[in-house]
Amino acid sequence: MLLGATEKGLGGCILGSIQRDRLRGELDIPGHLKIRLVVALGKPAETVVLEDVEPGGDIRYWRDEKGIHHVPKRKLKELIIK
Repeated sequence: MLLGATEKGLGGCILGSIQRDRLRGELDIPGHLKIRLVVALGKPAETVVLEDVEPGGDIRYWRDEKGIHHVPKRKLKELIIK
């Protein structure tokens, strides 16, 4: 869903810390359905740049002098255990 939203120029975020009972009431969600996560979609308010991180590198997010949000990400080969 988030990849599809990105293709349409939208941004998104998956939320797990939500008021499930309130949400169920507001949206009239039947009791037999379990609310696990919420996906928030909208127009991005900022520019985000994903950057590869070398093994052992810093993965903290940061903003540059132009306000661009840099998000370091580990490479896939570091995350997959064979």
